[in-house]
Amino acid sequence: MARRSFGGYGKNRPCSTLRQAATSPEEEEAAVLALQAAARGLLARRAVRALAVAEELMRLLLRLDAVRGARAYRRRVVARVLALQDAVDAGGAA
Repeated sequence: MARRSFGGYGKNRPCSTLRQAATSPEEEEAAVLALQAAARGLLARRAVRALAVAEELMRLLLRLDAVRGARAYRRRVVARVLALQDAVDAGGAA
């Protein structure tokens, strides 16, 4: 008796679930555009941070130039700064 009453209960559930999960092409397009905008924002913020790091490195080099008698030390620091700038430009951490 119970089987007869509840026998067809779950038959159409997968189809109704698929209908609910299906989105229109406009909704999918809006989701893709939102993801692209978020990615552009992240890339822009990363570029701004990389530029700030490069400017700070150059500022420190200029400060080192002002110190008399630090030419030999400056050469070693320049090599490190250039390596750091290359790492920042490549997107890695040094």
